[in-house]
Amino acid sequence: MGEQTRAVPRELVVFEVLPELVVAVDSDLVVHYVNPFTRTLIGRGDEMIGTNMVDYVHPDDVERAAEVAGLILEGSLGAEVTPATYRLHRGDGAWLPVEVTATPPVQTSDGEDRIIILGHYSGDTDLRNRIFTMLTEGRPSDEIIDLLPGFGTWRYPEAHYAISYPTSESGWHQVGSRLAIELLEAFDGPDTPWARARVEGEAQHGWSELPDDLRAAAAEHGLQSCMVLPVTHPTSSEVAVTVAWSTDPTQSVAAHRYALEQMVNALDVVLQWRGHLTELEQAARLDALSGVANRAGFIDQCRVALDESTRSGESVAVLYVDLDDFKVVNDEFGHAAGDAVIVAAADRMRALVRRSDVVGRLGGDEFAVLCPGVRGRDEVTGLADRIVGALAEPVVHGGEHLRVGASVGVTMAASGTTDPTELLATADEALYQAKAAGRGCWRMV
Repeated sequence: MGEQTRAVPRELVVFEVLPELVVAVDSDLVVHYVNPFTRTLIGRGDEMIGTNMVDYVHPDDVERAAEVAGLILEGSLGAEVTPATYRLHRGDGAWLPVEVTATPPVQTSDGEDRIIILGHYSGDTDLRNRIFTMLTEGRPSDEIIDLLPGFGTWRYPEAHYAISYPTSESGWHQVGSRLAIELLEAFDGPDTPWARARVEGEAQHGWSELPDDLRAAAAEHGLQSCMVLPVTHPTSSEVAVTVAWSTDPTQSVAAHRYALEQMVNALDVVLQWRGHLTELEQAARLDALSGVANRAGFIDQCRVALDESTRSGESVAVLYVDLDDFKVVNDEFGHAAGDAVIVAAADRMRALVRRSDVVGRLGGDEFAVLCPGVRGRDEVTGLADRIVGALAEPVVHGGEHLRVGASVGVTMAASGTTDPTELLATADEALYQAKAAGRGCWRMV
């Protein structure tokens, strides 16, 4: 007998048109009724009748479900409903998280007590849980953002959603449906809705307002209307956008606003989280006192420069800088004076180097300067001269003129060098020669 002609107890007829999963079970959790929408949700219908509801619950959720069912039958649950999420086995083999409520036993017209189980799938809740899990697992933010168009597609599978956002590499990345991405990438003029959203910081929607060429391309693919919501990047002035294209001529584009707002909220959280992690990573590679790179940060930058030089053929140089009389300052004037000298030395070197150069504090009174893409020996030795001269000038602290001076060891990476520690060791050897030559000078190896 088909589902449309089956006998349904009159108390359950109301559930026939309810757009939620509805299953009636007895005290042993054997299924006696399944409403039509259950097939829509989990791909199962009347074939469930006579089977046990537990068979459709994820093994990890069974114990909890059975415990709640027992409390309902005892009448000791203390609540009329039991809202909780359980993973139910779909007809296609996947597990779907369904928010379930259950009633106390209800007597039907056939004289039997039945527990009525109601369930609905919330794509928003499912996605939020997955996003939270991925954030706590430390998954890459780009992987998490890939999920966000799902806030729209679970509601309107035929619509097209996309997100365009700034990446950590100072570029832009698009995720979402292939068609929505193609339109984003093909049309980037100032009169596109996404360009206006970025500039104005306000929602854009409509059809007639689209540029003629964009509207023609959209219509060719059966698209009917467009809505764009901006997302201000939490750590920069750049503005990401969320885009929805409707394919239903009877549907207002405003129907997509809620889905886009969920995408906006989630994207804002992920971008803030990514910015926070970036700040932590940067802080872990900076010297807290001087603000220049610490040893780990300097070696990382040096490794990047050496890798790039292997590809480009350009030279990389390192200058190893040691303050000559730092211990004297510390012993005679105290650690606060020593700190002032360290800060002044770092500031003076940063003022001398190029934008692409990196100043690092390797520890104590030892510094290093990384110079990628140098054009020749004279460029590096000239910088060494300027550093020696700048650090010979006294540092004024507490009314005292503190003099330390500096010795510098210089080296240029040999062709094929890829090990930063090897490069630093060579520069250190040159520094030893400068010290042996009387200090306050530089030597090159």
